[in-house]
Amino acid sequence: MVVKSLYGAPVKTMIFESPFIRWHKNRWQPEFTRFWIVRYTPLHKAIARLEAQGAIHWWEQRLKTSKKLQSALHQLHKKEIHLRKNFLIHWRNWMKKHQWDYLISALEDENIGLGGIRNWQQSNTVKCLHLWSAYHLCDEHFQNPIGEWVMQQIGL
Repeated sequence: MVVKSLYGAPVKTMIFESPFIRWHKNRWQPEFTRFWIVRYTPLHKAIARLEAQGAIHWWEQRLKTSKKLQSALHQLHKKEIHLRKNFLIHWRNWMKKHQWDYLISALEDENIGLGGIRNWQQSNTVKCLHLWSAYHLCDEHFQNPIGEWVMQQIGL
């Protein structure tokens, strides 16, 4: 993916899409984050600076007081859960055949939203600006106020 500019210069950065399951620590694990901004790129570093300046806490405070923001983020969590369930429609029998019921139950868990945020319905957790930024950049159906704000702050 090519991001149009970062501090006035064109930047190439890698953002990759992860499948809903991944091989980790010698077994298949559920993966709740589909889009990742690769570390050590200018984009990753710029977002990390915002986090270091307290932007996650600032967004979590806004989330506590804004029903509109809560609703917007909740809709995105619901969309992601829906995508996981669609994934399972095609892979459930294969997973059962391999006795990976633990993957099925984890991926079906409606209390786990974007990026593995648990109990998102009652949570004011932002978790990570990289998460919201990656989704904002990579999937037009997941554009969000946090990702938009981050892009504005870093000049994209």
